Amino acid sequence: MRGELDQATLQAIAAKLPDIRPLFKVRLWTPTVTSATYMVTGHGGSAFPLGGLCLNDALSGIADARCAVHEAHACLVWYREKSPSKPNEPAAVFTARFYATAAASCLYASGERLADALIATLGIDSSKLPSSAVSRQRKVAQYLISELPGDPITKAVESLGASPEWKKSRELRDRWVHEQPPLVAGGGIQWRRREQRIRTVDQDGEAFEILNFGGGDEPDYSIDEMVNVVEGALKAFVCLFGLVAESYERKLWPHPDQAHAEATSS
Repeated sequence: MRGELDQATLQAIAAKLPDIRPLFKVRLWTPTVTSATYMVTGHGGSAFPLGGLCLNDALSGIADARCAVHEAHACLVWYREKSPSKPNEPAAVFTARFYATAAASCLYASGERLADALIATLGIDSSKLPSSAVSRQRKVAQYLISELPGDPITKAVESLGASPEWKKSRELRDRWVHEQPPLVAGGGIQWRRREQRIRTVDQDGEAFEILNFGGGDEPDYSIDEMVNVVEGALKAFVCLFGLVAESYERKLWPHPDQAHAEATSS
């Protein structure tokens, strides 16, 4: 894998990515804390304490995705600019694609965890979620749009769903899991999963087949485009997570002095 990069380069890469350190306050929302708060206030419904756990799980996915996007950028810089064998584009493509794909998968998983956090935070009855959607996050999104159209969280969910980078990141993950992975330029000759023989007819109407030799099919992405997709998806998802975490925190600590007291005792 890649070699060591200097601090200035690493800091430049980090500056491109969202700062998720403020989100780590959710680590304080342990099952003991959220359950004790519910026992005192009765606020949020019996499933509310689980929301803190779901948010912690979602945050772990965000941290994983951010690490993967960071490494994708770092690999591109190393193999193109810093490696003793520079420029080594095949290695840059191979490693950055690995991390970009990992980031897309982590974001999808984190979306599923955040959907569960929303169910707990908003007291949604899971039996009332639409059955037409496959993923948990899509079911929750459809429910919110139908039942809570004016809620700020619903608007944020819609905004994420409309994000071009989020859509492409989801497509990247879905194709990686369920279909042929997207073709990336610089990875050598590649072919789509399709019939390579071309059936046609000559001028006399006689049918025949053509089989091309060499070449390959056009790629879906350049590696830079793929990395930028998951980076944009990460930024969009972090915005939604922050809003959901704030909503949960307001219900967890109905009075600001409670939060201060808990933080002091911790």
